[in-house]
Amino acid sequence: MSPWIYVASLADYVAGRLHGKWIAADQSPEDMGAEVTAMLAASSDPYAEEWAIHDHEGFDGIEIGEHDSLETVAALAQLVSEHPPEVVGYLRGEGLEPEDIAEAIDDRFCGVHDSLTDYACEWIDDLGDLPEAYREYRWSIAQAMAHDWEVGGAYFTVRTSEGLAVLANA
Repeated sequence: MSPWIYVASLADYVAGRLHGKWIAADQSPEDMGAEVTAMLAASSDPYAEEWAIHDHEGFDGIEIGEHDSLETVAALAQLVSEHPPEVVGYLRGEGLEPEDIAEAIDDRFCGVHDSLTDYACEWIDDLGDLPEAYREYRWSIAQAMAHDWEVGGAYFTVRTSEGLAVLANA
């Protein structure tokens, strides 16, 4: 589902009227702003100038604040369309702004796997040829590495709808 926000006229809200519009968040802040301006202009209240985000959907658990800027909303919408929303939400929960979330994903995201051990196996495979004497122990080595990574804090996981997202610790 594409991300959407419900933007309401605050003058109407204070007057006890519901006046607002659902706006697609996967567009430019300027285009969203034009829709907000049109919504306010269509209000029966002559003083309808201020707005707030009163609802949202399609952000998969990422909280959108009523006074978040349209730039922030557009950036978060783009992030959830390109990356696992649960990872975006986790990093947002760490207090990161959208541009920092994008950078953190570029720097720290190691993909979605069935387990941290599966990621460790992939990591081992990427090293190149494992000496023959160790090949039959590859899974055991990966389990030990995953345990050490988790206990030592080198990596952590975030459950997603697709599996476990693995992120390197900052």
